[in-house]
Formats: sequence, structure tokens, C-alpha cells
Amino acid sequence: MGRGKVELKRIENVTSRQVTFSKRRNGLLKKAFELSLLCDVEVSLIIFSPSGRLYQYASDEFVLPFIFCLSFHFSGINLSFSSFPAPEEAVSAYARNGLYIHPRV
Repeated sequence: MGRGKVELKRIENVTSRQVTFSKRRNGLLKKAFELSLLCDVEVSLIIFSPSGRLYQYASDEFVLPFIFCLSFHFSGINLSFSSFPAPEEAVSAYARNGLYIHPRV
């Protein structure tokens, strides 16, 4: 006997919603890592939390510039590939803005 079907709707309790977000975020990051490992594909994942924090995963360092530009764009920071900073500068810019780069699982 399996589990019943879960009705998908917004969780009204703020604490429960945050706990669910954290658990599902970690599960999604793990699935992205597994997909890249098992299928030998490049995977990138960008997640913005309800509070505006950025979590991301990239299976290959070659997709990082694209992820940085895309995440900066959605964060309201204008950035193009031609003006893309060095990786060290980009990471420090993330730290200054309170954004986090999720390490590989």
C-alpha cells in the first residue's frame, strides 16, 4: 500500500513553508548532481528563496559565467558577458549582496 496523493497548494504556515522549501531545495540540488553524474550532462540550477536568497548549482565550471549573468539579471543587476568580472570578483560581489553559491553536493 502506497502513500496517498498529496494535494499541491501553497503552505499557509510560514514556518512549515520554510522547512518544506529547505528540504525540497536540498532534494532538488541532489537530483541535479545525480543527473549530471549518471547521464554525463551539464546541469545548472538557479533557485531564489522566498526571502530573495540565491542558491545555485553548476555541474561544470564552463556554465558558471552564464549562471552568474542570468542570476545577476534576475537579481536586478545588469551584467553582460562582455563586462563579466573575473570569477573572484563575481564571488565577492555575491558575498556583498548576501547571495550564496551552493557547493557541489
